[in-house]
Amino acid sequence: MELIDSHIHTYHCEHAKGSVFEVVEGGLKKGVKNFGFCEHFTSDHLETLPRTGDNNETVLTPKDEFEKYRLDIKKAKQIYKEKGVKIRFGTEVDYFKDHDQKIESELGKIKELDFIMGSVHFAGNPGRFFDYYSGRLNDEEILKEYADLLARCIKTGLFDVIGHLDQVKFNLEDSEVLEESSFYEDIVALLKEYGAGVDVNTKLSEGENGTFESQRVTPGPKMLKLCKENDIPMILGSDAHSPSQVSRNFKETISYLKSLGINKLAYFEKRTPIYYEI
Repeated sequence: MELIDSHIHTYHCEHAKGSVFEVVEGGLKKGVKNFGFCEHFTSDHLETLPRTGDNNETVLTPKDEFEKYRLDIKKAKQIYKEKGVKIRFGTEVDYFKDHDQKIESELGKIKELDFIMGSVHFAGNPGRFFDYYSGRLNDEEILKEYADLLARCIKTGLFDVIGHLDQVKFNLEDSEVLEESSFYEDIVALLKEYGAGVDVNTKLSEGENGTFESQRVTPGPKMLKLCKENDIPMILGSDAHSPSQVSRNFKETISYLKSLGINKLAYFEKRTPIYYEI
């Protein structure tokens, strides 16, 4: 079974561990031969840096580090091509309301990207992770804010794939608020209209005891089935922040996807989805 990881970070974002080369070597030991690096984008399009929760730390990549990342990817592509290993150059862009033109302008300066992922991590000004709002807003308010930002993100048409959809479920006290809403149907309709794919993300797929829990994969089964029905490209990503996390729980996740009737995934290269059987 071919293992392809399409959501990987490095130490260039300054909150992950491992260089591009250390990540590849770690992944090769697990049988991964196709690496989609997806480093956080720079913050040049923001007047104020977004902050996480209450600890006031930023997670975006400094401009000089992003350039080092680009050069490392270029070098890695040359080195590993001879070994039959595919290295893909991607970025994960944090979407903020009313920054569409600035994001587009900054992305336009980078010509060699294989894929661009759009993600919603933050809300408010200054931006804070959604866990900040747990207990400060009710579930309906949190979901409404997330759904609005996500819809705006997709409608920009800038992104090949959308990251860790429905992760907001971990910030709701009552998951039924999400399940009983039209969130999944509305978002999948937008994905289809704007031609964006979905990041099947395994970052949070382990429970408290360290074992795989399928319900913690994002997005959840309802959206995954809707994506299959609507021919939405689905990539598989570990959201690794260290070499040891590459392809985290992939075998278990692939078995889970098959149980939902999903037998085909994709990866992006030169901004185009390439499909493969699982």
